[in-house]
Amino acid sequence: TTNPGSIGHEWVKRRFLKPSEPQVPFLDAISGRSRIYIPAQVYDNPHIMENDPDYVKYLESLPSNLKKQWLEGSWEDFDVDGAIFGTEMQEMVSQGRVTRIHHDSLILVDTYWDLGRNDFNAILLAQKVGREVRGIDYIQDQFKGLREYLYMLKERESLGYKYGCFYFPHDIMVHEYTTNRTRLDTFKIYFEEIWGRQPEQGKDFVVVDRMQTMQQGHDAARVLLPFVWLDAVRCAELVYALKTYRRKLIEGTNSFSNEPVHDDSSHGASAFMQLALSTENMVKEAKKDREKVYKRELEEYLPKRKAQTINYLTGEIG
Repeated sequence: TTNPGSIGHEWVKRRFLKPSEPQVPFLDAISGRSRIYIPAQVYDNPHIMENDPDYVKYLESLPSNLKKQWLEGSWEDFDVDGAIFGTEMQEMVSQGRVTRIHHDSLILVDTYWDLGRNDFNAILLAQKVGREVRGIDYIQDQFKGLREYLYMLKERESLGYKYGCFYFPHDIMVHEYTTNRTRLDTFKIYFEEIWGRQPEQGKDFVVVDRMQTMQQGHDAARVLLPFVWLDAVRCAELVYALKTYRRKLIEGTNSFSNEPVHDDSSHGASAFMQLALSTENMVKEAKKDREKVYKRELEEYLPKRKAQTINYLTGEIG
């Protein structure tokens, strides 16, 4: 059983909702097992209704789109109330920038990390192509160590990936009490084990400066998102995370605080913010290029427009 929303939303839809109608079993072509989607609402659970009669009142008080998911059990895609990157993600989808992306084998693949152990660990794999950033793959998992994640990346070399730089958040410098080493020291050991050489700082890995505030990361991400393309299949979890990353609802109101909700979507958003913070200079240069083009077009347009206006007025007067 599961609720609509959160990081697994799209996976559940693909696996259970899209292949068949509700209540109709279907056979999985790969596993040979049968599955069925059985929709249910809170009213179908007598234990909740008996033990927590105010729970329905709580669901009814939620913002409209969240209420449709949690109270009515709708699996439709809604604009998420309080979404931090809602406008930018709508533009990305409407402009066709969430699509299948074939990685360029001549361009290195950089990785951007949000570290976790008992919590989720997220890794975004991306290529910089001109002024574009292309998210070609995404890994999210938990209860694994650095060595296992690095081996996951090693396995993806079979897809033709050639790695450039690994971008880590500041907490990779945290000491682990069991080994008395930092996570960065551990990374260096496993990097040499897997790739047969010692990693070089600035070339093979970078520790991204710590954000002074979450707003800094949000602003950097908003600036970068218009330059980003994401693979619709391999980055599906990331796309959903960026759509659903949202501010906390102030209890008893329909207002949102500035603080983001920490849930499954936070990890993908954090990995993306590492990308945004590490590419700020690239985005600034791209914006300068756009401004130069606009200024040049404006300089060419205004004299022509002025001449047209004078000709028009002269004709009218004559």
